[in-house]
This record gives sequence, C-alpha cells and structure tokens, in this order.
Amino acid sequence: MAIGYGLERNAKHKEGVQELPPNRTLLVQKFTDLAPLLPKVVVGLQTPQAVFDYYKPNIHMVFEDLEGRQVKERIDFSNVSDFEPASITSRSTFLKRLEQKKMNYFDMLKALQSDETLKQVFQDSASKNLLLQRIKALKVELKGGNSERTYE
Repeated sequence: MAIGYGLERNAKHKEGVQELPPNRTLLVQKFTDLAPLLPKVVVGLQTPQAVFDYYKPNIHMVFEDLEGRQVKERIDFSNVSDFEPASITSRSTFLKRLEQKKMNYFDMLKALQSDETLKQVFQDSASKNLLLQRIKALKVELKGGNSERTYE
C-alpha cells in the first residue's frame, strides 16, 4: 500500500467514493441568498457557465448612504469574473456613484497639493479664513439659499 499522506482508505470503503480526475475542478459554493426548498440533483452541467446559466446566482444588498438611508440593490452573477470587486462595482449603481465620488476627491486632493497659489493661501491664516467663508457662502448659494454677505 502506497503512502497517501494520511489519506489511506481501505478497499472496502473506497467503493462509494469516486475520486475526481486531476484535470477537473469541483465548485462548491452557495449561489443564492435563499436555501433550496428540496435538495435536487442536477446532472448534465458540464461547464461553469452551464452552472451559472442554470442557477442564476444573485445577491440582494442593502447599502447605507451618508444620510443613513438604505439603498437596496440586486447584483446578478453570470460568470466567475463577476465576483471581482471591479466587476461588482461596475454593476451596482450605488457603488458606481461611490467610486466616482472617491475619484473626484482624489482629483481635488491632487489639484490642491500641486496648486502653488492655494498653498500660499493656506499658509496665511487670514486668507485661509476668507477662502473658507467664500466656500461656505458658495455652498449656501448652490443649495438654493441666498447668501447675505458680499465679498470684495
């Protein structure tokens, strides 16, 4: 009897166990949020794509935005690459908006770090306070309110 790294089996127990050939992959994963009503044996699914086409895996997600509101989305998976973070983000409206905000913030940060005029403004506390007042007034104006202050 050959050494099988502690996985030796007696011949009488080996009858009911079929070994997978080394060139095959067994996928075992929960594909949906819901448990099956009755266990079912499915035969004839020869490829991973056939498994995805048969089971149509999906997940219902609940995201929370900055205001605390819940945003519900359903994300469907049609192949193995759909489980990659970039692919999930591209198929979710909420995650796409969040990714766009992140990119906008990084762009603004990069611009702020490379703008010499802004660096000088931030070094002087009086000019920094004036800039902050103007930004706050602009924020009020953009939200639809009227800013009472006028700046020179």
